[in-house]
Amino acid sequence: MILKTIGTATNWEYTSITVTIITALDTLLGAWVERTNNSKHCSKKGNKNEISEINKENRTMTLRQTVNPNYGIGATRGWCLQYVDDAISAPNRTYSAQAAYESAKARGWVRANTDMPRGLWSVLFWSIDNGDYAGLGHVALVYVNNQGQMAIHDSEVHAGARQPYGSLQELANWFGSAGTRLTFLGWSIGVDGRQIIEDYTPPKPAPVVTYIGTSAHVQSIGWRNYTQTIGTTGKSLRLEAFVLPAGIEGEGHIKKLGWTARRKSGEIIGTTGISKRLEAIKLYGNIKYRVHVQGNGWTGWVDSGQVAGTTGQSKRIEAIEIIKK
Repeated sequence: MILKTIGTATNWEYTSITVTIITALDTLLGAWVERTNNSKHCSKKGNKNEISEINKENRTMTLRQTVNPNYGIGATRGWCLQYVDDAISAPNRTYSAQAAYESAKARGWVRANTDMPRGLWSVLFWSIDNGDYAGLGHVALVYVNNQGQMAIHDSEVHAGARQPYGSLQELANWFGSAGTRLTFLGWSIGVDGRQIIEDYTPPKPAPVVTYIGTSAHVQSIGWRNYTQTIGTTGKSLRLEAFVLPAGIEGEGHIKKLGWTARRKSGEIIGTTGISKRLEAIKLYGNIKYRVHVQGNGWTGWVDSGQVAGTTGQSKRIEAIEIIKK
């Protein structure tokens, strides 16, 4: 320390005491600065994480509107809950906004954050912390568009006292200008027994099914190309033969002849000109298939190499359907 060097050189009698005091003050000041910086850092980090988790939660939630509030109705100043209840036709009428908040919270409707869903109407709750209305609370409706801009409607707005609020802070400032202190409690998917938002799981799109067609020989019809159902149903006509589609091999069980040898794509399974029915098939490839059997209708879908149809029952196959996996 330079002060100690100068004091020693000049034989200043207070050098030692002064150095001790300055060292102690330096240590104390350093500790205070470190604690202050850590406090600020944790505060920022905590808020950032909280928002991140909230945003993450909202991205995974799928919500839809079940009630569109009639927000344009008139209101009386001070009767905030009546305005909201009337706008959504709530079946219950609670004594105060604070009591309505407690009821909604007990139902699990309240989210204690400021991440109101976009593109939907929701309900907002505040506590009133001072003045004649302390303990009665405040409630409003809010719409947040897809850009995050909000419009808050309450009894003040629809009694003609002002335009809709553009933020939570703007509403707090409005009441604060009259000496009323509000604390935001959260947003809700409903109030007084009326749920206006619900969790929604969109139906999964139907899987894309690709049918494989081919040529087939049908009793009394002869050869014909088919794109989906190979053969006929409801006409009592036997399927006598069909061409194995590209990439598919197969075997067929024929009346009185039994199982054929395994044949390759482009070859024919079955017979023509001798009035013999196909009774069962086994196909091979990256496919599923089923057959329409006389008197039984459609079988279940089977995988490559499995039997579709019957043997030993003298029942004809009338149609085949093949789909890609």
